[in-house]
Amino acid sequence: MALVAGYPVPARVVVSVVLAAVGVGVALGGTLLAVGQAPRAGRWLPAAGLAAGLVLQPVATRLVQDALPDRYARSVSPVTVQLWLALLLTVLAALLAYRRAVDVPQPPSGGPAVRPVLVVAGAAALTLAGLLVRSWVVRTFRVSPDGLAGHRRTRAVEAFGHWSLVLLAAVVGLALLWWAYRAGGVTAARWVALCVGAGPTLLYGFRIAPGSASQSLFLVTVTGVVALTAAALLARYAARVLPWDAVGLVLAALAMPLGSSVVRDQLPSAAPAQPVLIVLGLGLALGFGLGSAALAVSRPVERTGPLTGLLALGPAALVLAALTLAPVVIRSQSDGPYREPLLTVPVFVTATAVVLVLLHTFTRAVERLRRDLHAEAALTPPVDPAAD
Repeated sequence: MALVAGYPVPARVVVSVVLAAVGVGVALGGTLLAVGQAPRAGRWLPAAGLAAGLVLQPVATRLVQDALPDRYARSVSPVTVQLWLALLLTVLAALLAYRRAVDVPQPPSGGPAVRPVLVVAGAAALTLAGLLVRSWVVRTFRVSPDGLAGHRRTRAVEAFGHWSLVLLAAVVGLALLWWAYRAGGVTAARWVALCVGAGPTLLYGFRIAPGSASQSLFLVTVTGVVALTAAALLARYAARVLPWDAVGLVLAALAMPLGSSVVRDQLPSAAPAQPVLIVLGLGLALGFGLGSAALAVSRPVERTGPLTGLLALGPAALVLAALTLAPVVIRSQSDGPYREPLLTVPVFVTATAVVLVLLHTFTRAVERLRRDLHAEAALTPPVDPAAD
């Protein structure tokens, strides 16, 4: 909200936000470490759990809100209750894991993965520098030297503030994608590209009104579970058929405009379909992408440290893309005079889906070329040196 409104933020708010960011980062890093340390055959389970938490978080918030007594519903935040429940479940899981691992030899974890940390720090610094430059340009050129602000100047500054965020998100995403491809191949690059598109999609999200019928909540939950289950099966048995992560992002991008006030006024019957389509697209995209990354990135990487470092590039891209496009997402959902273009975020997400399709096509072309070379080598008769 500070990035959108430009208001000064109190120090206590900054401290609480920093502490929350550190806590979420440590929790997410621990989950990715669990994915990297798990045996390859069982990596799909923590990966699917992480994808389910990201996709169905609004449903969990609504369930917690409905479960609170009426006298606490307004005074207690559902997010606070969710955090305490997550902490309790994490402690129980840690105790069970410790008890089970007492007599089990631990696999070698290798050395720490330093390069991904440096890459993420560089991408974060680039994002911060871009946001600061944008803020300076907007403040400097919002009014003319004589203190006046004409219509053309205002429109030009607003257009720069809008499209500079899209350009910054694209540049940071391409930088992380390039390094992921250098370090982990096409699979790591697809994981980063997916998270670049999933970041603003998760921030856009879907809303389940408190007064909505329980059938709508049930339909969204069932759709999310089915999408996540199908994504896990597709990642294991049909990953080469279609780029399912791109298909999921396209579905979510198509569903975003359905939640706007303009579409709700013109097509009220389309509004209930928006959360269903978004949870279907996100479940398919994140479930397939995280499952594929956990299974396939481990092929060129034998130790836990590098694998976890490559997996961590995805959430870094997700957070940085969501942070950069936050003003665009918030203003596109508002009804005020500073409303942003409605299709900017869906077009950005669709562009990341196109990148996923290109990476999938490149992988299939390389595999086909290798098969042709192996077949040609098998048909070529060996050369007898004695004949020469």
